[in-house]
Amino acid sequence: MAILVLTAIPGFAFAADAAAPVAADKAVTAPLADFSASGTLQQVIEQIAKQAKVKILVDWISLSDAGASPDAKVSVKAPNATAGQLLDAALAQAAGKGKPLTWIADAASVRVSTQEQILRRGKNVAGTLAGGPFTAKDSPAGQAGAEPKGQPPTSMPAAVAKEINFDDTPLSDALATIREMAGVNYHINWKALQLIGIDKNAPVSLQAKNISPAQAMDLIFDTLNTGKNKMESIYWVVDGGVVIVSTGTALDTETRTRTFDAAEMLLVVPNFTGPNLNLGTNNPNANTTVDNSTIAISDKDRSIQNLTEAIQNTIGKDMWAPTGKGSIKVIHNQLVVTQTLLGWKLMERAAK
Repeated sequence: MAILVLTAIPGFAFAADAAAPVAADKAVTAPLADFSASGTLQQVIEQIAKQAKVKILVDWISLSDAGASPDAKVSVKAPNATAGQLLDAALAQAAGKGKPLTWIADAASVRVSTQEQILRRGKNVAGTLAGGPFTAKDSPAGQAGAEPKGQPPTSMPAAVAKEINFDDTPLSDALATIREMAGVNYHINWKALQLIGIDKNAPVSLQAKNISPAQAMDLIFDTLNTGKNKMESIYWVVDGGVVIVSTGTALDTETRTRTFDAAEMLLVVPNFTGPNLNLGTNNPNANTTVDNSTIAISDKDRSIQNLTEAIQNTIGKDMWAPTGKGSIKVIHNQLVVTQTLLGWKLMERAAK
């Protein structure tokens, strides 16, 4: 006989069948015959885990903060529903107003938390997109951990200066010193900088040891950007092997498209068409039968939606269509992201 095991870890508890579990991302799509469970949210999740033979990690701290107690009363009855659909039904009943709960699955486990917590994965995702290996549009695929073959570098060299000592040094001289240290081509858009009141003679001060070119420019620009919004601020980006120094407004004109293998990010599992679910209610006059399509999105659509929102939220939705120039598409498990040079820079910064 299978035994349900509950184990506490910081912030989480998991329910799993002691028998050899099925891969979680497969288990959530397998139908469970005539499932019926009523009781507390914790009890129903345990029952789903037991019958599906899957480990379910529950972030009870985040759920409680969102008003979803482990003791919340839920009732789920459904013929041939999947574990994923049953979780959707139970979480929908327990969720606090305006505090949606959700789950995400990979091969090892199903993780239950608030939608807000799940979407916070976006910071790490954005860092992968902005700073990790990528394949530029219409270019040959790159190897993991390397720049695309035959493409110009997309990041600053890792050179380190033993010491930098700028004391009211003109900005043009400071950037010339950093350019020599980096050993790469620079293009400084002085016209754009002048529009925000910065010229070649703007004084900069920086005393530092063992600092990279990227760190030096970040520190200098952070000081010059004090009190400025993102469009008025100064940034450096690497585009086509050239370091470009310009303003947010100027960098928010041209777009670049990058594609990524999104299978792992999306945690894609097959689409399904589910039955109606009886959610249960304390109101005897309420219609308790709800078409599953109204309360649950297919696993793939859920992952696409979560990933898209996570990426967008890292830099602000104003950077994405319809107000901005950015867009995100998923084509055959390939993530196709179009964003301006400013957008890519903001994603890189968000990941730090």
